[in-house]
Parts: sequence; structure tokens; C-alpha cells
Amino acid sequence: MKKTYKKLLPTALVLAAMLGIAPAHAQGDTKAELIAMAKEMKPFSMRVLGPPVGTAEWVFVVQPFWTQAVKEISDGKVTATLNSVTDISAQPQDALQLVSQGTFDMTNMVANYGSGDVPTLDGFDLAGAATSTEQIKKVLAAYEPAADAALKKRYRLELLGAGMSGAQTFFCKGNINTIDDFRGKKIRVSSSTLAELVKGLGAAPVTMAFGELVPALQRGVIDCVITGSMSGNTAKLYEVADTLYFLIAGWAPTVQVANARSLSRLDEKQRAWLDKAMTYYYREVSDTIQTSNVNQGVWCNTADTRCTMVGQSGVTQGKMKLVEPSQQDLAKVREVVEKFVLPAYGRTCGADCTRSWNETAGKAIDMQISTQ
Repeated sequence: MKKTYKKLLPTALVLAAMLGIAPAHAQGDTKAELIAMAKEMKPFSMRVLGPPVGTAEWVFVVQPFWTQAVKEISDGKVTATLNSVTDISAQPQDALQLVSQGTFDMTNMVANYGSGDVPTLDGFDLAGAATSTEQIKKVLAAYEPAADAALKKRYRLELLGAGMSGAQTFFCKGNINTIDDFRGKKIRVSSSTLAELVKGLGAAPVTMAFGELVPALQRGVIDCVITGSMSGNTAKLYEVADTLYFLIAGWAPTVQVANARSLSRLDEKQRAWLDKAMTYYYREVSDTIQTSNVNQGVWCNTADTRCTMVGQSGVTQGKMKLVEPSQQDLAKVREVVEKFVLPAYGRTCGADCTRSWNETAGKAIDMQISTQ
């Protein structure tokens, strides 16, 4: 029996979200409310920094939202100037500092990319901890207040929202049949918490820019890449990778973070509109797209006949072999999470941060970091 990795949404619903159009029930609710609110507010502008060009987050969510949807839901009152970190030759890890310095008013970024400056942000997505969409959504909701407090303390930044991205999985050159096959491999990771998971599996974590992945796999500099199933497709990893090992290593959740000084320049009506727009962004645009992209990413990379997105936004058909982890493999991952990932985060984040994670995110998914 063919497996559905997440509840697949109807194609029409996904396309509507891609175009910045909410599902029908939302069109009469949040979207209409945003337009009505916008009619009562003064125009304002936002300088927004987005993720790297070519990532699924940029292609399917961030770029369409800020360049198309915002104009509609603000009744033309909000002018958004959007740049990718790629456009300005910056690294994703630079985003928080660029917003803090006032170069941009806000950023949409993968939470883990900010953990070098604000370690608390790694708590949104400890590798291997949340194993389903239900779990990651519980973590995000529970942990937002702690992350917001840490951002305000470190940089005078404000968290406007957080949401899941695509499930992070393994694109590998050669055959991977069980989790033991990762031993000795060089695996590209995008966060310190993924690095701990990889080390726990007996592999070597490697960091490199997203745009370098295809040649690095091709030349054998790395053996595997951990990334979203759809991001891997739009980056054409299937051209140089043979196996899609569908172990969910993480979710690369994104956060909307704004400069507090920029927000202070908004009046009450403008700020109310922005807060509601961010809720709309995650609940009725991003979540819809990301949920579908997991399935479509897997199917399109592995020549499954259920792939329906070929030709859309750079999606093409691959011929990778799909391998699903066994129950024994999943049990080993749980051991690695408890032995390597959780303790490492506790050491990096400190006692207060660990206690906060245990009381919020950890409680939500029944996991705890030892404080002994």
C-alpha cells in the first residue's frame, strides 16, 4: 500500500494558497477582515528579508505572500520591499543582526538559523524530537512565549509568529537501506541540533550553503543532505542523489521576527492589521502549502504517479528510490535524541532555558531534558 506521509490537501486548495488566496471558508473570514481593517488604516511600508532563493519556503510561501497577497489583503495600503538573503549576498544566519541593526524591518527565517545569537530558538526544533505535524504544531504554540522573551532580551526584536516548514529528510548518494548505513557518511546539516543527531548516528555533520549542495554531492564532498522534500526537488538534488530516506529529522520551522523600533512607528490600527496578517500567513497560507509540499516533494522526487506539481514553481520529476525507516530504526533515533540531542541543547542553552523548554515544548510532546 502506498503511504501518505501527511494528510494531502486538494490541489485546488494548495494552488489557492500559493497565489495568496485563502481557502473558501477563510475568504469570508480572516481575509475579508484584513481587507476591512486595511480600509481604516493609513498606508505604511515594510522592508522584509526572506530566506535563500530556491528554497521551498521562498518559492512557494514567502515570495508569493509579500509580492502578491499582501497587496490584496491590505487593500493596497502596505508596500513591502522584499529581498532574499541571496539578493544581498548574506547568509541566513545574518538575518537577526540585519533586522536588529535596522537594515530591514522584519525577517522570515528558519528559527534554527538564529540559534547562534539566540540559542533559545533551537528549542523550536530539536532534531528528531517532534515526529508528526501534530507534535511540531504543539511545540510551536507552547514555545512561542519563551522565544519571544529571548529575542526581546538579546536584540530588542519581537516574534510575530512561528510555523512549521517542510519535514526535513535525507537525500543520499548511493543506497541507504537502514539507519546503520549512515555510519561514516558525511551529511550536510543546517543547524547545530541536526549536527548532534547526525553525530549520534555515527556520521559526520557538514555545513555548507544551500546553493552548493548539488556539486558537493556530485563530487563526493558530502554523501547526504538533510532538507525538505520539496526544497530538495526545486534544488534538483534528485539529479545527483539516489535514495530518499524518509526519516523525519526535523521541521525547519520558520519565524517572523521584527525590529521593535520599526513596530513602534506603527499606529494602533496598523499594528493590529500586521498581527492579524501574520496569523493569516501561518494558519491559512503557509501551513496549507507546507502540508501538501511534504507529500508532493516525496512523490515528485521518486516518480510516484501521485505527483501533480511538475511544471509549477520549478518542480520537476525525479527517479530516486524511496526508503522508509523501520520501527527498529525509529527506536534507534529516539535513543539518539535522548542521548545526544537533548543534552547538547541543555548544555548550550543553560539551566533557565532548559527549564523553560521542559515546561513548554517538552511537556507538549512528553520529552524532558535532564537537569541533573
